[in-house]
Amino acid sequence: MIDPGDEDHDDPIDEDDVPVLTEIVSPVAPELESRWDPDDIAGLKTALVAEVHDLAEGLVHQSCRELEAVLLERIADRIKKELPDLVERILHEHVEGLRERD
Repeated sequence: MIDPGDEDHDDPIDEDDVPVLTEIVSPVAPELESRWDPDDIAGLKTALVAEVHDLAEGLVHQSCRELEAVLLERIADRIKKELPDLVERILHEHVEGLRERD
C-alpha cells in the first residue's frame, strides 16, 4: 500500500498487478460451495425476502398510522383555532344581509 507521506511513490502502477475484486472473492466461499444445495439457497432466499417484506410492510403501516395521528391532531387544532372566527364572520354577514333587506 502506498503511504501518502512517502515521497518515493512516483513509480507507475502496472495495471496487470492490480487485482480485480471478482478474482479475489468468489460468489460463494469455496469451503461452502459443496455444503449449499441450490434448493437450500432458494429456500433461504424465499424466507429472507418474506421476512424483510413483512418487516418493511409493518414499518410502513406503523409510520402511516403515526402520520395519520399527527395530521388529525393538526387538523383538529386548526379547526379549533379557525372555527370561532369563521362562525363569527358568517353570523355578521348574515345579520348585515338581514339589515339590508329591511
